[in-house]
Amino acid sequence: MASAADDLAGATPPPGAATVQEETAGGWYVSFVHLLGRALLGYVDPAARTARLSAALERARSDRQKQAASLAREEAGESQGEATRERLERRLARAGSRAERLEEAVRRTGFKREIYFAGLEVTPDEVHYAALATFLLTFIALVALLVVLVIASAGVISVFLLVIALLTGVLPLSFYVFVYNYPGLLARRLRVQTLGRAPEAVHYMAMSLRLNRSLPLAVRFASENVEGNLGAALKKVQWDVLSRKYASLEESFLHFSDEWGNWNEDFMRSMYALRLSTHEKSTEGLTRDLEKAQDIVLSGTRRKIEEFSSSLSGPTTVFFALGVLLPLVIGAMLPMVFLSNLANLGNLGAGTGPSPGATPGGGGLAGTNTTGTGLVTIIGFVLAMDVGFPFVALLYSLQILSKRPGTVTPPRPPAGSVKRPPLSEAVLLALVAGVATGAVAVPAYLGYLGTAGTLTWTVFALMGIGVGLSVGVYLRTRALAKVGNALQKLENEFPDTLFQLASRMGEGLRFERAVERTTAGMRGTESAKFFDRLLYVLRVSGGTPEQALFGSARGPGLLARYPSRQMRVSLRALLEAASKGPQAVTDTVIPMAQHLKDLRNTDAAIRTSLRGTVQMMKGSAFFFAPVVMGMTGALYLLLSGVLASGALAVPPVLFFAVMGTYLLEMVFIIGHFSIGIETGGDRLRFWTLVGQFLWIAMAVFAVGSILGVLTLGSGAG
Repeated sequence: MASAADDLAGATPPPGAATVQEETAGGWYVSFVHLLGRALLGYVDPAARTARLSAALERARSDRQKQAASLAREEAGESQGEATRERLERRLARAGSRAERLEEAVRRTGFKREIYFAGLEVTPDEVHYAALATFLLTFIALVALLVVLVIASAGVISVFLLVIALLTGVLPLSFYVFVYNYPGLLARRLRVQTLGRAPEAVHYMAMSLRLNRSLPLAVRFASENVEGNLGAALKKVQWDVLSRKYASLEESFLHFSDEWGNWNEDFMRSMYALRLSTHEKSTEGLTRDLEKAQDIVLSGTRRKIEEFSSSLSGPTTVFFALGVLLPLVIGAMLPMVFLSNLANLGNLGAGTGPSPGATPGGGGLAGTNTTGTGLVTIIGFVLAMDVGFPFVALLYSLQILSKRPGTVTPPRPPAGSVKRPPLSEAVLLALVAGVATGAVAVPAYLGYLGTAGTLTWTVFALMGIGVGLSVGVYLRTRALAKVGNALQKLENEFPDTLFQLASRMGEGLRFERAVERTTAGMRGTESAKFFDRLLYVLRVSGGTPEQALFGSARGPGLLARYPSRQMRVSLRALLEAASKGPQAVTDTVIPMAQHLKDLRNTDAAIRTSLRGTVQMMKGSAFFFAPVVMGMTGALYLLLSGVLASGALAVPPVLFFAVMGTYLLEMVFIIGHFSIGIETGGDRLRFWTLVGQFLWIAMAVFAVGSILGVLTLGSGAG
C-alpha cells in the first residue's frame, strides 16, 4: 500500500468551509459587513470593548466563586431548610450562566467557528459593529419618520401611528439580531444541506477502498468529488497532516469524524466503519464493513428526510397564512374599516371633500386628504402591506428551507455552454415589452378608458413591470433552461443506465461493446443520445474512452458539454474498475449505481410528499391571490362610495398600487419557497418559474381589478 505522504502529495490547502456556491449565498453579507462594520470601526475602539468585557468576566467569575462558597457553607453546616439551598443553587446557576456568556463574548470561540464554517470572510468585530450600525441607522430613520408624522397629524393618535411607533421599537432590534446571527444561521443551513452529501462522501470513499485499500487515497478521492463545506472539510483532513497538526491521516480523520459527529451521529458511525474496513484482512470483511458504512448513513439520511417531510405541513400552513391569507383578509377588511372610521383610522373625510376640479376617485391623489392623519394612514398601510408582511413571510420561508436536507445537487449548465442574447439586448427588449404593456396606463389615467380605467391605471403600470421582468428573465434563461432540463433527465436516467452498463461489462464485454448494447435498449432517452455521441467520438478520433470522455492534449472531452459531476465521477470509477477486471466492475460500480438510485428515490419522495403543498402555493401566488386582490380593490371602491363623491383614507390608485406591489413581492417569495422545497434551491429553475409566471400573475390581477370595478362599480353607481 502506498505511503500516506505519497497518497497526499496532491493535496492542497482548504479554500475555506464553503465552495463558490455557498460563498455566493453569503456574498451580499460580506459586502454589507465590510461596508458598515469597517466604517464604524474607524470611530470606536474594539480593544476597549474587549477590556470592558474582560473586566465584567472577572467580576462574574468572582461572583460565581462567592455563590459556590455560600452553597458549600450551607451544605457543610446546619441546614436552614430546603428553600435556602434551592435559592443558593439558583443563584450559582445564574452566576455560572452569566460567566459563560461573558467568556464566549470575550473569546468568541463558537462565533469564530460559525463564521469559518459558513465560509464568510469577515471578523467578529466587523460583524458586531455592522449589526450595531444597522441598529442605529434604522432606529434614527424610524424615529425621524415618527416625529414627522406626529407633527403632521397634529398629535392625533391613530392605529397606524401606533403601528409605526411599534415598528420603531421592534425593527431596529430585529435587524441587529439578524445581522449579528446571520453567520450562525448560514452555518446551520449548510450543515443541514450537507446531510444529503454525507451518503455521497461515504459512497465515494467506499468505492475508492474497494479498488485500493488506502484511507488517504479514499479521503483524497472523496474530497475531490464532494461539493460544499463537506468537501472542504475532507481537504482539511489532508492538509492538517501535511501541516503537521496531526501525526497521521488516521488521527486527523478520527478528529474530523468526531467533530462532524456532534450533529450527525450516523455520519460519524459510517466514518468509523470505513476506517475499520482498512484493517480487515479478507475481501469479505472489507465488503461487509463498506456495505455497513453505506447502509448506516443512507438509512440515517432517509430517516431525517422523512422527519423533515412529516414536520413540514404545519410550518408551510403558517407560511401560507402569513404570506397570502392574512394580507388578503386584512386587505378585504380595510374598506369597511376606512368606511366606518373605526379607531380614527383614516378619519379624513370629515369636513373635507374632493379637491376642486378633481375627477371622482381620479387618477392621482385628488379627492383624498393626504395630510395629517391621512399621511400616517398611507405610510402605515404601505409599510404593513409592502414591507412588513413580505419581510415576515420571507424570513419564515428561509427558516423552513434551512431545515430542508440537501440530497441531489441540481445540474447547473455553465453560462458559456449555450448561446444567450447579450444582457444589454435582453434588458432593452424587456424595457420595450414593459413600456409597451404599461403604456396603457397613460390613456387610462387621462380618462380615455372610462371610469374603470381612471381608477385602475396603476394596475396597468404594474402589469408593465411584471411583463418587462418576465421577458428579460425568460430571454436570459430560456436556452439555459433547455440545457438544464436535458441534463436533469440525463441524470435521472443515469443510475439505471450505469447499472446496465456495469452489468454488461461485468459479463466481460469491452467498454465500447457494452455501450452499444446499452444504447440499443434505451432509444429515445437522453442517455441514448449521450452514448451515441460518445460512440461517434470514439470511432472518429480513434482514442481511448478516457480521452473521449475526459479530454486530452488535443482538446476537451465529451463531458465538457455535460457538466454533471455525478456522471464524471461514475464514469471515471467505471473505467478504473474496468482496468482491474470484470469482477471489480461488479463489486464497485453496481453498488454505486444502486446508491445513486437510492438518493434519487429519496429526493423524489420529498417532492411527492410535498407536491400538494407546493402546487397550492403556486396556485395561490399566480392565480388565487391576484384575483382576490383585484376584487378587493373593487370592493374598496364600492364600499367607500368613490364612484359617487366620497373621500378615501387611501387613494384608489394607491390602494391598487400597494396591493399589486405586494403581489409582485409574493410571486418571488413563494416561487423561491416552492423551488427550494422541490429541488433544495435550483436558481435556474427559480428564474425560469419567474419568467414564465410573473406576467400571468400580473395579468390576472389587472383583469380581476378591471372586471371587479366594472361589475361592483356599476352596481354602486
